[in-house]
Amino acid sequence: YKLLDIVESLATCDGEEVVWFDILSVGQNGGAAKPFDWWRDTFFENVRSIGKVVMVMTPFGSPITLTRAWCVFELFACVATNSKFDVAMPADVRAAFLRSIRKDHRVFFKAISGVQTAKCEAGDPEDKRRIGAVIEQAGGYGKIDQLVIGKLKEWFVSVLQREIDASTDELDKAGYLHSLGALYKEDGKYPDGERCLKQALDVRKRMLGMEHRDTLWTQNWLGELYAFW
Repeated sequence: YKLLDIVESLATCDGEEVVWFDILSVGQNGGAAKPFDWWRDTFFENVRSIGKVVMVMTPFGSPITLTRAWCVFELFACVATNSKFDVAMPADVRAAFLRSIRKDHRVFFKAISGVQTAKCEAGDPEDKRRIGAVIEQAGGYGKIDQLVIGKLKEWFVSVLQREIDASTDELDKAGYLHSLGALYKEDGKYPDGERCLKQALDVRKRMLGMEHRDTLWTQNWLGELYAFW
């Protein structure tokens, strides 16, 4: 990532964030000579003491973060220490993301379907091997994938709910309601999914008409929800 992209992304976070950059906060002189265990414990304990991890998610369809072994380890440390988790994006990426999920919730599902932390890489192949050994002891990359996906879903729900509450445009709100309802449906939370999809359908029927493709799209998802419920 470019440093300015990171700074811009973090500026969108709620509250006053105190940022820990390992390259700026951990002595790099002689770093290559330090044993893996030192780096592992330093990362883990800093995540524990800070209590929060913010993942810069860009591009949102395939975030670079999930391709780097040490970043994956930090996510593992976040889950293992029960730390808070948030996602940040540069303003232009976030705007494009919100436009996309208003139109088609599958954008998010496509992004999380690409979470395969076992494919992450490290500058030193030995680091990846040792990080992999730590993760395997905790249940394996598959478990980490599910934990990461779970965290991303929690974040996605919070983003959608925030946009629903803030939207003054009814059709924009209907788009977010549809996406939230579809996510609830996919997770088997059928009462919540029904509530969101019915609200989205009511708005789209009233403003776009019964034959509009967006109205039919929401009606189709509501029908699928009833079929599984």
